[in-house]
Amino acid sequence: MPKVRQPKRLETLALKRSSDWLCLIGERLMPNAAKTSKTDHKIALEQLNFVIEIAHDLFERFVPFYLYKSLSDEVIKGVSRLVDRCKEAIEFKANMAKFIGQVNVALSLAQALISVKLRILDFDEMPKMIRTAFYCQLTRMTGLEWLSLGSVSGGWKTFDMEQMLVEGLTNMRNLRHLCLNYDCTDAVLKTLVKNCPLLMSLDVTNSKNINNASVD
Repeated sequence: MPKVRQPKRLETLALKRSSDWLCLIGERLMPNAAKTSKTDHKIALEQLNFVIEIAHDLFERFVPFYLYKSLSDEVIKGVSRLVDRCKEAIEFKANMAKFIGQVNVALSLAQALISVKLRILDFDEMPKMIRTAFYCQLTRMTGLEWLSLGSVSGGWKTFDMEQMLVEGLTNMRNLRHLCLNYDCTDAVLKTLVKNCPLLMSLDVTNSKNINNASVD
């Protein structure tokens, strides 16, 4: 007979609680961040980055690499829920600067996931508002083996994104799969050839800035 209503595994509960803890820290930081930003935005940013760095170090030290994908899924869901709570709490004629500051704190929490232990990253699975935190940190994710960047800019800002993509992919020597729709270029392909010797599959659908220069 099939097993019915089995209890969740301890590691599943631990990952969810880790996400809840990170979001709780961020939520408690929001009032102080808003207050500090009024006098010194730089100090407020340093305080936020300090908290993110502590969470990052704890995750990297205690979460094994094979659970990092599950951790990232839980944190992304937790951050999305936190942003939704910020939206629900906003009042009519509220201070938009305060609301934007709260959302920025929530979205910044996702940076705690940036690690060499991260093996799989799919941008299509995460809300668009969170993606920027990962786009800007591609150079630090040197352990990635499976990367789906989706459409990035949808082909509208291909050459604005090119340098960021080249710098990030240069360090991904373990990469085996890459999906980059719309925004792949000759420079990106040359970077893959030079720096990603294990690459087995490549999806560059609708990338109109690839020409004969990179065919060879």
